[in-house]
Amino acid sequence: MDLFGNYAYTDGKYSSLILEGQDYSGNRLVLTPKHAFTIGGSYRLESERHGAVTFRADMQYKSLAYTDVANTNYQSTRLNGVLNASISYAFPGGNWEITAFGDNLTNFRSRTTSNDISVFYLPEAVLAAGKHVVSADYSPPATYGVSLRWTF
Repeated sequence: MDLFGNYAYTDGKYSSLILEGQDYSGNRLVLTPKHAFTIGGSYRLESERHGAVTFRADMQYKSLAYTDVANTNYQSTRLNGVLNASISYAFPGGNWEITAFGDNLTNFRSRTTSNDISVFYLPEAVLAAGKHVVSADYSPPATYGVSLRWTF
């Protein structure tokens, strides 16, 4: 059995950043969560005659991060417990391996990028009221599949 994990703490902030007359100094760096970790493990059952079966799972977490330099809440994102798992069978001799996998089994969709495009779609009065139009991309949904590998 193998267990693994990592943890990262990043207190990344702009020491000096002025864009188009706006001062963003002290704001958090774009797409930089303060806390992030991955934990997981794998277990392998081996037999010279019957090959090997490996079970593997991991979970990822990332705390709040912003997708813009202004650190606006409506353009924030986080990664709450994305779970991945797989089971592999290595045929005797070790040249062939087949794996069934599931990625993002919790189907958690987090924002990976976003852009405030309000100025192109909303009249000035609506903008002044604090309304926004945001274009965003999201992480992939739950994905399942099978892979086949040949080692030579």
